[in-house]
Amino acid sequence: MNKITNNILHRLVMPVSLVVLCLLPGCRNEVDVDGYYVIKPVSDPLVLEYEFVPEVKKFAFHSDYYIPMDFTDDSLTNICLIMNDWQSPDMQTAVIFFNDIGMNLALHQVNLPTPAVDGYYVYDFDNNQLEDIALTYQVKDSLWLQIIDSRGNVLYKKYLLTGKDSNGNGYWDGYGFITAVYDINNDGRVEIFAGCDTGYDLYPRKLMCLDWANDTLLWEFDVSGVIGKDRNFVLPLGNDDRPSVVIFVQSKGNAAVVDDMTDLFSYLIVLDENGRLKWKTKLGGVFSRAVGMPFDYNSDGTVDILTGVAFQDSTIQADTTAVTSSKLVAFDHQGEILCLQDVGTGGLINTFLKFDYAGGRDNAFFITLSDKRLLAFDEHFNILKKCKFYARNGKIAYGDFLNDGYNQILTAFDGKLWLLGDDFEVLAQYGASEFKNMTFEVFKPDPRYSFNNIILSTGEYTINYVMRLEKTVWYTVFSRKPWLAFLAAFVPLSIIIMVTWYILAVFRQKNILIKKQHDQLNVALVELKETQDKLIAAEKYRQAKDIAGGFAHEIRNALFPAKSALNYLKQLKKTTVVNSDMVYKYAKITDQAIAKAVNITSLISQYTRLDEGYKPEPVDIMKIVEELKHNYEAVLQENDIKLIINNDTAPVQVTSNREQFYLVLNNLILNSLDALTNQPEPSIFIRIEKDSDFLVLTFKDNGCGITRENLNRIFNAFFSTKPDKGTGLGLALAKKIVEMYGGVISVDSEIDKGTLFEIKLKLFVTSR
Repeated sequence: MNKITNNILHRLVMPVSLVVLCLLPGCRNEVDVDGYYVIKPVSDPLVLEYEFVPEVKKFAFHSDYYIPMDFTDDSLTNICLIMNDWQSPDMQTAVIFFNDIGMNLALHQVNLPTPAVDGYYVYDFDNNQLEDIALTYQVKDSLWLQIIDSRGNVLYKKYLLTGKDSNGNGYWDGYGFITAVYDINNDGRVEIFAGCDTGYDLYPRKLMCLDWANDTLLWEFDVSGVIGKDRNFVLPLGNDDRPSVVIFVQSKGNAAVVDDMTDLFSYLIVLDENGRLKWKTKLGGVFSRAVGMPFDYNSDGTVDILTGVAFQDSTIQADTTAVTSSKLVAFDHQGEILCLQDVGTGGLINTFLKFDYAGGRDNAFFITLSDKRLLAFDEHFNILKKCKFYARNGKIAYGDFLNDGYNQILTAFDGKLWLLGDDFEVLAQYGASEFKNMTFEVFKPDPRYSFNNIILSTGEYTINYVMRLEKTVWYTVFSRKPWLAFLAAFVPLSIIIMVTWYILAVFRQKNILIKKQHDQLNVALVELKETQDKLIAAEKYRQAKDIAGGFAHEIRNALFPAKSALNYLKQLKKTTVVNSDMVYKYAKITDQAIAKAVNITSLISQYTRLDEGYKPEPVDIMKIVEELKHNYEAVLQENDIKLIINNDTAPVQVTSNREQFYLVLNNLILNSLDALTNQPEPSIFIRIEKDSDFLVLTFKDNGCGITRENLNRIFNAFFSTKPDKGTGLGLALAKKIVEMYGGVISVDSEIDKGTLFEIKLKLFVTSR
């Protein structure tokens, strides 16, 4: 650290220490020894940053559900109020539709012949852009499902099943619920997934898939435990485009048995769209909870399943204290475990909630546990934040309740409503210990009210509040804590002055350092440019040297027979008898050697000047293949070689040059003919197929093959595995032609099994 920074820090120590000493009396220890942020009640909520303010208050007897909906065409939030009467089985339940959340005007009312509605689901079932409500209820020992729109019209009514009083207590203790809707048969209308659960009557416990639009029960699946009402989902898992039904079944501990399932365990079950079992796994022992959600583990774009596992001592099946550990587990779509994460002992996982943490990690999630903990994890199961409530928490939600662009946590427990920040700091608190059975609903902001996105229900007779959030008046804090007024005036001003002084000094030092680094960077760039120029020149020299050396070697080899023949002719000249046959023989050898040297010279010229012949045009590869087949037909028949062509594409053109690409395929055929000499059942296979924007040509023979050490040099100029015949330019020329038009050529070979060349060529695109 430089001298300026050290000097400034020494001067800051004393005033900062004084500020810390002044602040300590007003701080509370809110982090325990295990690093948990402890949520404790606040005696005076006005010390918090925000406060809940009831904007609408309604008192309703026997109201069990206060449901926000959207069934008017003005995009405003409406209310469906369900008033159950649990006292008498002959009473009716009222379903009342109101045009606003304050319940100022009732639009319609529907009476159901039941003492209580078991479950509900809000959805636009008839696709008219207005929400309807589906309800499950009992009529004596029968379970019914009914869909009602906001005008009181019954869209659908269905008898589901009849229960049986198997334990002899005088009534059937079952109930129904709706866990999800999904268009699983792809007919344009969603199907309803309704469940049935019982208590000590044990059966039936099942999930039913109902095609309500066609009044058809598509399938049903029996389970041994309790299907979570809001813990199941239907969607495609993994990379499959067909939906799967994911069911979380918790243990009720009353010995129901279905097939190989027992109510002494909780399960994760995955069904296909026809209700057939794909796979299932145990999640815990007796009384364990089964919760989870869809989750993209490792953010690879595929849907997996995130759930919790409670490991128990299997020898103590009826003891709920036998939990030894709870773990998070991610399953893939086939039931394989992707990851396990220990979350400690003493608590079962109650709920999962996906959220966008700190405005960037939208694959993060919360879990709540029965031992009062709330943990936040990232997509790799690393803990982001953790807190512990002083009492057992209930419902939890996550969203931008302050409309400030950031997310907060909403929860209710111990007769209070809480708003927490991302770091679990308490932002607002409402309620008192005398409030019982507190819960809430969250809905979209309504322009008729300010901050209206929370409905709070509490009290023995259900008092419903529509809440708004306000910034706490700033001066109320100073009136209760006068010493904060002093700190608010003196300390901030002192800190601002010192911090400003420090920042200016640091910026001056930073500017000096930046200028020095800039000069060093310029010098490095100049040196890098010089080095780059040297490397380019060296590479050009190496290539020229290689070509010249190879050229000289090939010409020397080609002319050697001519030199020998001329020596023989000189010797014949000295003899008295001239043998015309011998003269003709040696003259022919000389002529052939000179012709080969001229051919090599032509090939080298063609290789080095290939770029000058760059003439891209649309080329039909199949026509070239057919032409070569015709040209070599006699040679192939003479050597008993099979040529097999497999074309899986419609007529298509690639970007190349016809004459040049003819040379490519011609060289490959000539190489194969040499490699197939004396091979059993010699064959050449040519396959053409389309791959995205490329055409792939596979050229394969079952010849003698190429060794591994030669395979890496096969495309080098003047390298040949046929020293008596080849020039070493054929494959080098082929590679250069393919790459010149944006293609790729590769080779693979195995001794005595053959050689495979794969050429990828760009499809020709007509310019518009």
